[in-house]
Amino acid sequence: MPKLGFPRKKKQQDLTIDDEEGSSSDDYSSSSVSSDSVQSTVPPIPSHGRSITTMFAFKKKKKRDNENETGDTVPGTINAIKSENEKLIKQLLFSNKSEVDFSSMKFRSHEARILTYVLNVNQTLDTLYLTWNSIGVEGAVFLAEALKDNQTLIYLNLSANSIGHKGAGALAEALKVNKTLQKIFLGSNSIGDEGAGKLAEALNDNQTLKVMGLWNNSIGDEGAMKLEVALEFNKTLWTMHLDNNPISSHILSRIRLDVKDPDRGTTVDHKSVACKPNFYSMMVNMTEGQQNSELNQLVKLMEDLHSTKLFYTVVASLLRTGVLTEEQSSLHISAALEKSVELCTGAVEVADFKLILEKAEFDGHIDRKNMHLLDNQAERNAVFTDRRFVNLMEAVKSNTERIKGLEANVEAINNSVNAIRKGLKHKMKVEAVVGFLSATINAISFGVGGNILTATASAL
Repeated sequence: MPKLGFPRKKKQQDLTIDDEEGSSSDDYSSSSVSSDSVQSTVPPIPSHGRSITTMFAFKKKKKRDNENETGDTVPGTINAIKSENEKLIKQLLFSNKSEVDFSSMKFRSHEARILTYVLNVNQTLDTLYLTWNSIGVEGAVFLAEALKDNQTLIYLNLSANSIGHKGAGALAEALKVNKTLQKIFLGSNSIGDEGAGKLAEALNDNQTLKVMGLWNNSIGDEGAMKLEVALEFNKTLWTMHLDNNPISSHILSRIRLDVKDPDRGTTVDHKSVACKPNFYSMMVNMTEGQQNSELNQLVKLMEDLHSTKLFYTVVASLLRTGVLTEEQSSLHISAALEKSVELCTGAVEVADFKLILEKAEFDGHIDRKNMHLLDNQAERNAVFTDRRFVNLMEAVKSNTERIKGLEANVEAINNSVNAIRKGLKHKMKVEAVVGFLSATINAISFGVGGNILTATASAL
């Protein structure tokens, strides 16, 4: 009987799946085996030039590509995320956070492009910090496209991102159609007069923006005059920061914002506010050798807990470089924490403040007793400044005044009733006296009449 020809097989115990490099043994030759041997051996699995693992990965990749083509998953730019920054951005796709801080994360235009997709999908984010990054002109263009359709963002800080006048122009076009953004900060971006002119054009159309930060932007008299004209027609913007710009004093003196401040309900002259240094501009322009004294001024200019975090970072950096001593850094951070207590106006702020306190306690700037004390103060301040609590207190106050009014009315009614009672008693007394007198008079009259009748009858 002729022998069957089969490819030479590995022994049962030698059969293994090839590794990822595809190092398979495809040695096919004729060999003689019995039918029993054929049935007891596992036939070889041809790899066709690929290992099992490689083929499996290829199929998964092909499946992902097919899903991307049908739109069932996130576009490939998101699925291909590898860096830590990009992973952080990707998490926002399904996050319910309202505030995100990406300051000093070394973001570039690539991250800005991914963030643009996130802003189009996320429905909860209303506050975004992107300060001290390098998104550049291209990144600003990407973000501007997102702002045209975004309906949730109300606060955007893009300070120190090298967007230039072209990036400012792209953002200006977005501001013309955006209906939700209320505060935008573009400080230290070298937008110049051309960028200021583009933003001035946007202010002619925008009706929601309330605060704009343009400090340290190389804006001269030309750009300032364009902004001045725009501010005369804009009815919603109440604050514009123009400090640290080469603008003539006589032009600055003409920039006035006489508008209604909705938080106070009164007319406010923002002439001084327009040139007033703020926290971010002062931090960017700190003078070497004077940081210790300037940090005291920074504490007074702190506006929110984001500025507290940045302040902590600056102090820690100055401590590492030897500019500040341990004692000086602890004093500055303690002062910043005490100031931050006033900035805790809600649950989110309190949660952030707790993290800052834990960091300060861990670094040895405050002890545990002071940490708990500041924590309690922050929680109380958050409760007392919470809008629901304020509304409740106003309702209690209103009801208390109404109760006092009702008590006064009840007291007046009681006084009237008492007066009526006294009147009735007096009336009863008068009636009794009058009745007694009437009876007496009647008795006397009857007695006199009887005597007269008796005398008359005797005479007859």
